[in-house]
Amino acid sequence: INYTTASKSYSDEKDLVPDKISYMNSSYFDEVYFARSAYEYAHGMKIYEWTHPPLGKIIQAIPLVIAKYNSPFLYRFMGTLAGALMIIVMYFLGAIFFKKRGYAILTSLSLAIDTFHFAHTRMGTIDSHLVLFILLSFIFMIIYINNNKKRYLFISGLFFAFSIMTKWTGFYAGLGLAIIYFYNFITKKKNIIESLDLGAVFFVLIPIILYLSIYYIFPNNLIYTNKIDGILEQQRQMYKYHSKLEDTHPFSSKWYTWPISYKPVWYHQQDLTESTEETISGVGNIFLWLGGILGLIYSIYLALKKKDKNSLFIVIMILSLWLPYAFINRIMFLYHYFPVLPFLFIAFINLIKDLIEKYKLKTLVLIYIVFIVMYSIFYYPIVSGKEISYDYVDRLELFDSWIF
Repeated sequence: INYTTASKSYSDEKDLVPDKISYMNSSYFDEVYFARSAYEYAHGMKIYEWTHPPLGKIIQAIPLVIAKYNSPFLYRFMGTLAGALMIIVMYFLGAIFFKKRGYAILTSLSLAIDTFHFAHTRMGTIDSHLVLFILLSFIFMIIYINNNKKRYLFISGLFFAFSIMTKWTGFYAGLGLAIIYFYNFITKKKNIIESLDLGAVFFVLIPIILYLSIYYIFPNNLIYTNKIDGILEQQRQMYKYHSKLEDTHPFSSKWYTWPISYKPVWYHQQDLTESTEETISGVGNIFLWLGGILGLIYSIYLALKKKDKNSLFIVIMILSLWLPYAFINRIMFLYHYFPVLPFLFIAFINLIKDLIEKYKLKTLVLIYIVFIVMYSIFYYPIVSGKEISYDYVDRLELFDSWIF
């Protein structure tokens, strides 16, 4: 059945029905859950997507409330904005860690040029908000460690709360932040009682209050009742759903395959002509990602042998956000690696800085950066949905598992 033709035949507003169904005028991939739920939050309806906490979808709904209508541009706006803000946060992280503007710019550009970051932050899903909150929580923790002002610890805890109010993946970031926090007060011989009290208030008590409060403020979730036991039942059902998920999926992947983007998720595909298509894949910039792994190895060396504190913090966050997936049995996808990527890129610049300054390998670094840039240029049509020939796509499928 030609649904577009049928819609035009029986619609009262035929001119508003698009001639072609595309990602530009329709939902794709997990937008079918999150964009729908954002619309429902905006209109006070029962919420369809209940397997994640509400905050990300509520943020996604803000443009829909302001504009008083729905469109792909609006339900993708906040996620794309979060993706752009991540790039700015990365600049400040680079400035804190590397002390030079040039390396801060490189840190920022590493995220901006990554093909996965580009593809995933343009969708109307909640992962962009999650990663932004994790980065903000981390940067304020580092600022607190550097100047010991409690207000920065409070802000770090606040953004940690926002991360778990978006997705439970934020708890993995909390593990890394806790290790960094305990390391700080042990090495600086701070007052243990005061430190534990502050940590408990800012990273346990306040997040619990905020987490529960958002269910009271927005009570339209599927299982929710107006009592605390309804909220707790919601959490139990969420845990049951994620822990017992046994479905299979052609684009699922194991956690140890993620560093080489071995099986990117194919988000969208639409045939346009006999020889062209539009396609969107969450494929990473493999040169940049491999550089991140080299940076991780080098940062581990600096942390263990040179007692470099910044390298240690980078390693802690990478491993905290990545290794827990080794113990999860449900199906997983490459986008679960998203929160790890910014820290891998910081590790990569950590390596680049020393290659240039200590080992005088500036030319080699520049050549490698050229490969990273060229990769992103060649793969831009694959992650953007631009019209592209099937032959061009076939040439870019480096592994059998790469399907565009």
